Amino acid sequence: MRYSSFGVYLNCNSFCKRSSNSTLTMIAHWMPCKIETNGMKVNSELQCLETLNNESGALSNHVLVSNFRGRPLRGVQLSFPDSYSPVVVHHSGIVSDVGTEPIKFGAKLDKIFLWNLSTPPTSSDPIPLSLTWLHLASILHSSS
Repeated sequence: MRYSSFGVYLNCNSFCKRSSNSTLTMIAHWMPCKIETNGMKVNSELQCLETLNNESGALSNHVLVSNFRGRPLRGVQLSFPDSYSPVVVHHSGIVSDVGTEPIKFGAKLDKIFLWNLSTPPTSSDPIPLSLTWLHLASILHSSS
């Protein structure tokens, strides 16, 4: 898993599972840290210490509490509009004369969790704010 300014890059070999329709699915955790490893994951289950309700300024009513290497984390589950399906994409490694590099699709994301250090994610954070625009676009362009 590798974190950049754009997001979290996951190695699908150790994080994915097959669903009943043979599609690779996974749960992604967007964390405020940089992890440089391709090794095996420690545990596939989400290890949360507790769920806080109605924390002030939080993006969701259900704030998850955990820690990573001794640092406190607060997180929420992100939601996407129904017309969008979050997926993991990889560089294809194919060089093209056109200038754009083709991508390979990896797993479909079942859930995405956003984590912050010490404070819960709010609606003014960059990632939830960009998802708000997706929700607004789906409302503006709906046929009803």
